[in-house]
Amino acid sequence: MAGIDVANGVVGAVIGMLFAVLFQQPLQDAWFRLRKRSTRALRSLGRREESGPAWRTFSLGPLQTSALIVEGDGESPIPPETV
Repeated sequence: MAGIDVANGVVGAVIGMLFAVLFQQPLQDAWFRLRKRSTRALRSLGRREESGPAWRTFSLGPLQTSALIVEGDGESPIPPETV
């Protein structure tokens, strides 16, 4: 029985190495692409939240109005700290 166990071990090792050689690089490439796509998707979600419409109506807390306040020379933005 010992000879059969050794032969099974060798055959298993050879098959394992064959699978590793054949599938290691494609699996690594797929994993890299998946990580890259998910990172891009998460970053784009953050950018979408930051960017809003150029013209927004005036709001104070939950109170939304239809008033549009225009201030400045139209060339340079006014920082929120100075308002």
